[in-house]
Amino acid sequence: MKNYLKYFFLFFLFFKSSYSFANEIAYIDLNYIYNESIIGKNFNKDFNDKKKIINSEIEIFKKKIENENNDLVSKKNILSEEIYNEKYNKIQKSIKEFNLLIQNKDNNLKIMKSDFENILFSNLNIILEDFYSKNSLKLILKKSDILVADKELDITLKILDILDRKINN
Repeated sequence: MKNYLKYFFLFFLFFKSSYSFANEIAYIDLNYIYNESIIGKNFNKDFNDKKKIINSEIEIFKKKIENENNDLVSKKNILSEEIYNEKYNKIQKSIKEFNLLIQNKDNNLKIMKSDFENILFSNLNIILEDFYSKNSLKLILKKSDILVADKELDITLKILDILDRKINN
């Protein structure tokens, strides 16, 4: 009987301590916040629009170069070798210049995305610190770092609501 009481007592202590610790942990899905917040949706729309413009410019340029190249090839027998090489080099130069332009635009998009992420996550960090202290939490984890967790520990929607309200003000 003493053994049963001892085991019951240990089980009760373990269960109670793990339960109380579970109330002090939470997790958040940062990807969901990034994609579903008002500021995230606006940024993603703007980013995707700019990316589509760049892709459209690439397609237009490809067609232009292809037409110029086909035109040059069709005139190869008519043109002197010097003029042909001159036009060929001109096409190659425009390809290099365009590649640099596209590379610069891609770099600008990467910088724009990095700047946005810094702003979003710095604001999110302030919100999380406030939420952390107000709710007496001991730990907030990223959902991507968790294998399995109780859905009740997920604070994503609460933080999303706070972030969206903060942005609207």
